[in-house]
Amino acid sequence: MGRGLSDLQKTILQLAYENHVSEGRNIPRYQVMVEVEPPIPLEPVDPIAALQDYNSEAYWTKYQELQDRALGAAEQRLEDILSEAARWFYRGPGASHQTLTKTWGLTITTLDDKAEADTLTHQLIERGESALTSALLDGYAALFTHEVLIAAFGFGEHRKTTISGRPAPLRGYEDNRRLPYGKFFDRSAIGEERYNTAVVSVSRAFARLEERGLVIRIYGGHQWMGIDFTPEGLVLAAYLSVNTHDNVTTLSQ
Repeated sequence: MGRGLSDLQKTILQLAYENHVSEGRNIPRYQVMVEVEPPIPLEPVDPIAALQDYNSEAYWTKYQELQDRALGAAEQRLEDILSEAARWFYRGPGASHQTLTKTWGLTITTLDDKAEADTLTHQLIERGESALTSALLDGYAALFTHEVLIAAFGFGEHRKTTISGRPAPLRGYEDNRRLPYGKFFDRSAIGEERYNTAVVSVSRAFARLEERGLVIRIYGGHQWMGIDFTPEGLVLAAYLSVNTHDNVTTLSQ
């Protein structure tokens, strides 16, 4: 198992597996969602003006009205495939006048198998729906880029310092789940070229593991990037951890 993987890719899988086990994580499930476009109200009300003050009664009345009408229409349209256990909604970023456009969605169902979810998403698209598959993660990521830079490239000694002069912490926790940190390395001490080369190497390794169906990449804007396992990736990572654990540099807590 693991043929064709580079040493860096194997190390990434093993490091992620250590975090997966220590945190008692679950592998991601996949939700199939359809975007919902709220209808324009027929009443002679200026919804844009009503949305200007989020604390106003008019705003919330109009918001609720549009949401109920739009999601009700979507439920009726998708009744034949809508899972009773998955009738919940998401609202996209932004508010103001964008609330009247494609900022709501309806979750059709939640599945364990990504291929099955992608098949359903494709069927919805063929029906004219604006559908997508999205992973439901257990916390943030099983492994972050900066953790690989520390374990595989030795950047831990070049962490930025806090106000007290102590090195910035490697990890933070919330409900036993690691929280992502931003850019906390002293790049001048590492060297910009060396740092950038390492980051590109990790990014490419993440991408190639995803291409092989072993992980999914996760993004937190410009602040962080990480990965989580697919079922296939978890099996391989467990095998690598048992058979080559001594060759992996582990992170200090």
